[in-house]
Amino acid sequence: MQKLISYFAGMSSLANPSNDRFTDLPSNAAGTGWLASIAWLAGLAGSPFLIGTTIQGLLVINNPDYIARAWQGYLFMTLIISIALIVNTYFARLLPRLEAVMLALFTCAFVAFLAIFWTSSPKLTAGRLIYRALN
Repeated sequence: MQKLISYFAGMSSLANPSNDRFTDLPSNAAGTGWLASIAWLAGLAGSPFLIGTTIQGLLVINNPDYIARAWQGYLFMTLIISIALIVNTYFARLLPRLEAVMLALFTCAFVAFLAIFWTSSPKLTAGRLIYRALN
């Protein structure tokens, strides 16, 4: 993992050969490369962690007897990473169709939530909405 981080940092910190203003500051480019690489890796680790702990939170809400432990959150995170690796490795040719299905699903869900919130919201007149201030 350390080799991967240093490789990305080195590649992203190469000096620009054009005549830019900051080409004489290689430390600025190296620092930017290291920060970008580490932030990218932290973002990759953060997404499965949030998904795994969200699943664990749903289990806690729906089952009061369930006791959430840190190692179980780690297992959920590992499960999410494994699913992503398997889908991207073995089912790569299906990804465009999967993306189209997800786009349709998210669009339908957005319209459904918008309709529910719009119809169940309290009705106010324009004057009351604009001129009434609540603290």
